[in-house]
Formats: sequence, C-alpha cells, structure tokens
Amino acid sequence: FTSRRINMQGIHCIKGEIHNVLTVLRLTSPRETRRSATEGNPLIRSLKELYETIGNATDIQKVDASVWLLPFLNVIISDSTDIHTTSVALHSVHKFLVYRYINEESINVSQALANIAYYVTHCKYDVRDREDCEVVQMKILEILLECLRCPAGDTLTNQAVIDMITECFNVRCRKGASKLLRRYAENVLTQMVLVIFSRLNPETKTGKRLYNFPSSIPLHTPLTSSSSFSSFPSSTPPSSSPTASATSSSSTTNTTISIIPIIEQTLPATIATATTVATTTSADSTVIANINIPTINTTTTTAPMY
Repeated sequence: FTSRRINMQGIHCIKGEIHNVLTVLRLTSPRETRRSATEGNPLIRSLKELYETIGNATDIQKVDASVWLLPFLNVIISDSTDIHTTSVALHSVHKFLVYRYINEESINVSQALANIAYYVTHCKYDVRDREDCEVVQMKILEILLECLRCPAGDTLTNQAVIDMITECFNVRCRKGASKLLRRYAENVLTQMVLVIFSRLNPETKTGKRLYNFPSSIPLHTPLTSSSSFSSFPSSTPPSSSPTASATSSSSTTNTTISIIPIIEQTLPATIATATTVATTTSADSTVIANINIPTINTTTTTAPMY
C-alpha cells in the first residue's frame, strides 16, 4: 500500500510540474500571438501529450523514465524559451531527482540519467540578466550533483560524468562570475569527486566489480620473498583462489613475509642515513662526507641492521 501511494504521488507531482511549465510557457508568449503560439508550440503540445499519457498510469515505475522526462528536457534546451521558463523546467527535473521518482527501479533509468546529463550541460538561456543567469547556473549544478549521487548514479557513462565535471569547471572559471557562484561551483565539484571515489572504493560493490577483488583476500596480502621485489603483484587481476593469490610458487625459497613490516623497519633507518650529513670545518672550507644509502635485502624476514 505504501509503495503504491508513493508511486501515485509521483504521478501527481509530474502532473503538477507539467501545469507549472505550461503556465510559464503561455505567459511568456507575446500577447498578440499568444493563442496561435500556444496551439502550434511543439513544447506545449508534447507536455499536453505527456499529461494524457501518465493520466492513465497508476505506477510511475511502469512508465519509461526517458520518455516522460523528455518534454521537460526539450524546454531546457530550447532556443525559444526565456530564462524564467528554463528555470522552472530545471526546478522540475531537480524535484524528480530529489524525490527519487527516478531511481534504479525505473524503466530505462540509465538512458534517462544520460539524457539529463547531456541536456542540462547544454542548457540554453538568455545571459543578459546576470543575477538570473547565476541562479540558473546554480540550479544546473544542483541537478548534476543530484544526478551523480542518486542511487542510480552508478549507471552513468564515463562521458556523462566527464561532462558534469567539465561544466563545474566552466562555471567556476566563467568570466564575471560572482564570488558566491565560484565558491558554490567549487563545493559542488568537491562533492562530485567524493561521490566518485567513494564508489571506486574496493570495499564497495561497485569497486569490487571494477577491480575484480575477491572479498576473502585482505587489503594487505602477504607476499612470498624472492631475490628481488619482482614478486610484487602485477597489473593483472588476482586469481580467484585466495591461496594462489596470497603466496607464489617460487622454487628457490618458500619463506612468506609481509612487505609492511619491512617498510616500517627499514624506512626510518634509510631516511636517517640519507639525511645525515657529516661536516668537517677547516680553516679554508667545509667538507661534506659521502652518503651511503643501504639496500633492502628481501631474502630474509628481518630488517637489515645498519
């Protein structure tokens, strides 16, 4: 019952946003040509058709998300709309994302999010009014951030994410932008980077699929010693067997060591030796002693003594 009620609320919300955009489109048309422009405007016609389509639906999740979003996106990218109409359409798309009417269960959600990323980054509006222009730019950044961090954001393509980040840089570096807008763009860019790298974490579901890490292998895997550090893992994905990926089948030695203790024990001594300079002051000049940096011997489990 609760799920059905939420889905019905989504349909009512979309109908309400259709009314809002239609009202602004009618009011912004010239008074003398308002009736003819209203009847022949393809944007108004597409919004009316969408209203009739979702009027017969009982579940917003059963309607293709890329289809019912398209009339709003067409308003955003249209050359014939003013900045106020564009702002209302952007507000509608942002509301759909915030209320999760576009989620991972929506039909064709990947195409819907890709369309949002493309149309919003190519948004067209009048730039004569600086204040209204910056309001629209802030709303664009809000939509891009919400599109990326929503539950279905991991379905976005690489190019879509690149376009989002590029748009943040463009807004930040735009000539004449206010300090508030620049700081806001920096904040959005920071949040985007945090979202991206949080999903690249090997411990997450997306990270495991990306890196192909078996969940049973710890982050610091013991390595088998050999004559050199050539036993480091290569760039190829690890084996599906934890035992095979944890140790190597070296015929010369079978001593298992961990690289972390070796680094912890040898690094301080190496740094101390490399940074110690013995100076001898004479009457004429100062003589700097030679520095000998020790090498690490990996054939033993204990750190070399200096």
